[in-house]
Amino acid sequence: MSFDDLITVHRIDIKVILTPVTSEVAATDILPLQLDGEKYDKHAVALYDEFIMNILAIFDYYDFVILEEHQSPYTKSEYYTLVKKSQYEAQDYRYVLFIRISDHETEIETKKSKMRYYSAVADEIKQPVTKRKQVWRLKEIIVNNQHYASYEEALEDIDRRLSTTGN
Repeated sequence: MSFDDLITVHRIDIKVILTPVTSEVAATDILPLQLDGEKYDKHAVALYDEFIMNILAIFDYYDFVILEEHQSPYTKSEYYTLVKKSQYEAQDYRYVLFIRISDHETEIETKKSKMRYYSAVADEIKQPVTKRKQVWRLKEIIVNNQHYASYEEALEDIDRRLSTTGN
């Protein structure tokens, strides 16, 4: 046997160094949408918009249909009215789900005014229309006031909640 007959072996060493993530680092996953309280940060808004699309994908996965959607004229808050697809097709809503996705908590509205608003909207879209009163639920997803440390954490929580409600 000669040196020419030997097989060359190449080895690659890959080292993965794991470092613990502190709460300060995890909290930076959600960037403030506004800089100096006025201008919007384009990168932060892009991540926020991606987050909203991912939320909508989760609702689609659990067979919800969007009846109505709108964005606040003053902030980046988005509002959705949803029902289960099977209930939509049967025109018999067991409940209507109101979703508010926002980068801030509401400060102006009172609980009483929210109740009046959502009850009125639920009554307006109730199915069947002969129903005396429509049951509704409100879920607020706040993404920048320390409710979630990251968008991924928020998405996992939304998915968990929907998977355990029995749809």
